[in-house]
Amino acid sequence: MHETPQRRDMLEQTELDEIVERRDILWIMVTRSPCEWADEMINTKRRKCAESQSASKLCSVESTKDYYSMEWREEPEDKSGERIIASTLDEGIEHPEIFSMRFTRLFLMKQIMEA
Repeated sequence: MHETPQRRDMLEQTELDEIVERRDILWIMVTRSPCEWADEMINTKRRKCAESQSASKLCSVESTKDYYSMEWREEPEDKSGERIIASTLDEGIEHPEIFSMRFTRLFLMKQIMEA
């Protein structure tokens, strides 16, 4: 099972052609309202910060408004299979703000549905 695609660039035509040819994949596209999604992203990060007692820049943010406008980076899944979302790492997929990440994910879903 795959979750949200982990990439910043859009799918190439060869990838879309492969998706069309595959008959062994069931695509289930689910979305939340933008603000509900962003709030959950922020709450998840706050919960992970509290659990790890991290002193990172992202964990020191207190205002929800600041979370909306700060840079976000998507990281690959960690060893437990959980995706790591952070804004202070030097690697990963960079988004200038949280809704840019949502736009990218929704656009990838749109490409798949239209293939």
